[in-house]
Amino acid sequence: MFALHAPRELPRPRIRPAEAAILPELANPAPVLSTSASPTLPRYWPTSSGTQFNPVASAPQGGVFTFTRGLPGSETASISFSDRRVRTTSNSGPRSSLGQQWSFMHHGARLELQIRNNTHGFFIRVDNRFVSLTPYETSGHVMVMVDFGTSAVRRIDIISWGLAFAGVYTDPTDCLFAAELRGPRAIVLGDSFTSPEPDNWVSWFSHAMGWDDVWASGAGGTGFVADAQGTGYSIPDRVMSDVVPFAPDLVFLHAGINDMSRDPSEVEAAAARTVKLIRENVPGVVVAGGVDTAFGVESWSAHNLDVKDAVRSGMESEGAGWISPFELPFDFGGNPIGHQATLYASIVAGQAGNDGTPTSVTHPNGFVCNTSVSNPAVNLRVGSVVEIGTDATRERVAITCTGYHHARVAYGFDGAMQYDHAPGEPVREVAPCFVTGQGSTAAPSGWGSADRYVGADSFHYSPEGHMALGIVNASLLRHHLRGRALI
Repeated sequence: MFALHAPRELPRPRIRPAEAAILPELANPAPVLSTSASPTLPRYWPTSSGTQFNPVASAPQGGVFTFTRGLPGSETASISFSDRRVRTTSNSGPRSSLGQQWSFMHHGARLELQIRNNTHGFFIRVDNRFVSLTPYETSGHVMVMVDFGTSAVRRIDIISWGLAFAGVYTDPTDCLFAAELRGPRAIVLGDSFTSPEPDNWVSWFSHAMGWDDVWASGAGGTGFVADAQGTGYSIPDRVMSDVVPFAPDLVFLHAGINDMSRDPSEVEAAAARTVKLIRENVPGVVVAGGVDTAFGVESWSAHNLDVKDAVRSGMESEGAGWISPFELPFDFGGNPIGHQATLYASIVAGQAGNDGTPTSVTHPNGFVCNTSVSNPAVNLRVGSVVEIGTDATRERVAITCTGYHHARVAYGFDGAMQYDHAPGEPVREVAPCFVTGQGSTAAPSGWGSADRYVGADSFHYSPEGHMALGIVNASLLRHHLRGRALI
């Protein structure tokens, strides 16, 4: 027997997102969940071939379930199950599996999920609405009853990673059949920000796009050049093993944060090589993406900005679309507001960005420009991200408040200046960043999205940040797909 989701043939159709972004919503009314040690319903629908006691394939076969977010395995199933290993996370030892999604249509009033092992939790999505926005946790071999109360035909998606989902029990006259596979196959190549956990940003990205088969192919510590300090492979070195054999319709690159210590020219060449390898070996594929970030824009050094520019230049040189949460869309029909602004007073590295709170600034805190309240050409906007200086001393901040100094406007921000700056240096509004501020969920600063989106380790995203990042990246990709020819 063959898995429903087999490799597809070229040529591919045009890739189209759903008409409107799909935001995470809760099922209403929500089904009632309960657990038991053994099944209480009589009819069994296994997700593996073989028998209930001796399964011989570790993922759905035949026409009852549709399996996505990875590939079904053919090894003998066990309590942990083993999906096909399609992700290279290190240069020693076996490759790793990806995420899992079992999708099926159920006609009935209730069903039981047979869970043998649940390492990372799982989502239950009913008719595209979640039973909970946090993964459902169980321990050991357990049956999870999902009671809807009324009989109807419903689409059910079980979303997880490393889940030993053995099958479904129903009432005797119920029906199960495979759900439609929605959207293209997309592979997200990234670092530790991109992982197969069910609440990683890729899951929310997939949901917002209205697509099922989105693979979270991340490897921690890697980048376009970075190779996890010699223990793994860089992103271009994973293309031939982790992308090409699986013929994706779209590859989304989301990396670069681990390359910040590298030479920009080296990073640019590696980003170009990545895109070139993908496009040469997967005809018709769409390649898009950009640098990731879980830091507020105020934390980026001039060298970091150079590396970001290098990734963009390398990707675009080989025809990839630039999509990055660090630089949201920023287009003007004419000159942007404040395009003639320059520094009025000098700045010393370490100079505070505010008076102790991002809502108040008095010189010498913050920075002062040649700003006139009556001249929009030199008047900056509160809430905008601006770049101060040039070359090796350029830096970016998000303006939080204003004050006055010698009939000029002083601008406040969260944090402190990184470099010395002289009067007359340019200050220009640039593309806004998804993450602002210098806080985290563990150490909030009181201002900026970093307080909510940066996790307790002050590096990776929080669960709330993952959800927001997935929605933002989906919005950016939708904008890109609708604005350009895809084939």
